[in-house]
Amino acid sequence: MKHPLTTTVLLLALFLATQFIGLALVATVMPVTSTDDGTVVVEAPDTALGPPPETTATGGLLMILLGVTLGTVLILLLVKFKRFGLWKVWFFLAASLTMTVSFGVILGPRYYLLAGIIGFVLGGLKTWRPRPGVHNFTELFIYPGITILFYHILSVPVMLVLLALISVYDVIAVLRSKHMVSMAKFMTESQVFAGLAVPRELKMPTKKASTATGKLPKASALPQTQKRSTAILGGGDVAFPLLFAAVVMKELVAGGVTKLAAFGFASIISVFALGGLALLFFTAEKHKFYPAMPAVSAGCVIGWFIILILQVII
Repeated sequence: MKHPLTTTVLLLALFLATQFIGLALVATVMPVTSTDDGTVVVEAPDTALGPPPETTATGGLLMILLGVTLGTVLILLLVKFKRFGLWKVWFFLAASLTMTVSFGVILGPRYYLLAGIIGFVLGGLKTWRPRPGVHNFTELFIYPGITILFYHILSVPVMLVLLALISVYDVIAVLRSKHMVSMAKFMTESQVFAGLAVPRELKMPTKKASTATGKLPKASALPQTQKRSTAILGGGDVAFPLLFAAVVMKELVAGGVTKLAAFGFASIISVFALGGLALLFFTAEKHKFYPAMPAVSAGCVIGWFIILILQVII
């Protein structure tokens, strides 16, 4: 097992909670209308940041791939030159804006300003006063915000292509070039990580080590056995299965399925994505990095096939 059981269960619970919260927020904000001939139309949602991007499904795929490529290059430059400050500013803006979108759905259009205030306050705490509770709580709303901005411009076939491409990239980035490992270490060192992060059990420093100054020593000053260790799950491993499930939910609604039923169907994808992730965690070895997207993507595809079968049976 890669992580202690308690840590693994908590990490999986946070993953599933993010998926369900994201699907619930997408279902809430998804505008659905009907034409005179009874055709169901799913329109682009309104958000606290204004109208989301409008393009074709292929254009959306290219937009995401370009974003991933440019983002990776920029982060690698920050890693090379150890520019922790720039990374924190970038992360703060991205986290704050996406949380603003999520809280805008929760509070409604009338309170978009309040949603922005909450988003930026939490973004500031997350970036400059990092605590495990604050970090993981905010993660629950970052990926739903991203999903709300992009789900309506994508289709299931395009998402299947995207999952395949991201899975291949994940394998190369983690096992071959290993630049994903360098990025993860850089983020961990900066104390600002884009993804779920659950501390492992920490052996507290002795009384003798802490009473000299009246403060606990920094983690970098602790012996190796006392350093804080954290179990992490990258943001992409959380965002892409949620985006796929949201796109499936959108197309189910467009096909005449009620929002509630579509939410239930899409949740199957989330559960099987969780299963793929759990299988990876329980079979992986300690102190090794593994690409999570292949296992998560496999779970997503299995869940999608089950939805297709259930639609035929029901």
